[in-house]
Amino acid sequence: MVSSTCVTPVKKLLVAAWTHCGKRNNQEDRFIVCPNLFGEYALFGIFDGTVKEHASEFVHRNILDCFKSSPSFKKFDKLSQQEKARPETNDLLKATIHETYQSTDARLLAWCQQHNIHYSSTTAVTALIHLPTQRMFVAHIGDSRAVLGRTDTEGNQLVLKGSQLTQDHKPDNPDELKRIESNGGSLTYLHGGKPFIRGGDFSQRQHAMQLNYSRAFGGKDLKMYGLSAVPDILQVNLTKADKCLVLGSDGIWDVISAHQVVHVAESCLEQGAEPAEEICKLALKLHDKKGSTDNVTAIVVYFDRN
Repeated sequence: MVSSTCVTPVKKLLVAAWTHCGKRNNQEDRFIVCPNLFGEYALFGIFDGTVKEHASEFVHRNILDCFKSSPSFKKFDKLSQQEKARPETNDLLKATIHETYQSTDARLLAWCQQHNIHYSSTTAVTALIHLPTQRMFVAHIGDSRAVLGRTDTEGNQLVLKGSQLTQDHKPDNPDELKRIESNGGSLTYLHGGKPFIRGGDFSQRQHAMQLNYSRAFGGKDLKMYGLSAVPDILQVNLTKADKCLVLGSDGIWDVISAHQVVHVAESCLEQGAEPAEEICKLALKLHDKKGSTDNVTAIVVYFDRN
């Protein structure tokens, strides 16, 4: 499965997206590209599913409705532009994201219960931009990541640097492990030392679940053992130094660094190439060397250069 959008100008953004199943038989990644919501918002997201595509497909189809239905979003959207620009409204936008994640997860868990889908889950990384005020809110659960390309002065030169905006939620992180163990879950290391969260009843169940990340949508039978859908949220006030945002599933970040990915994106802009496609194809080429078969998905957002 390959899906692509060209580098498309919308408002003050240029946007591109590309996805590929790699060497797997099933494409479990999904993404959304909403660069012009109600004339003043942009919303982007990547959802990397586990145990087939049930969870990532559900989130892909439902998260936008959950966003629009958020009480905090409705409250923010009714404000005047002058009121929206006030710093205290940052909390409303952060609450919007929190409510969106929680209601999406609740809908997914109810759907999984109804359809006897016990184990499907998905990571998420999203970016909400309020275009008039150039405020961006990056949220994530799991190990999909966001990277910001920003210029900085070194000596007398401007240098483009890639900054990772998210930190993977892994079960062996002390704060994550504390929550897991307090809920009766446990930590184990598998597949060459990778940390996994396990349910407290793992050894008693024929098809018990375990995950290599500690926050996710879905994962119905691990929620009681500390699997969380509460996102970390980072606010970025965009400036002229900020050049691009790259969202990617872990199939990208397993083989490409933050620094490398923003330079690929910048090079593509200069050469008129499709950046998300080039990033994914580079990852797939590096997968061959590593022996990986993972899906890959990338979204590239270029900010206003004027």
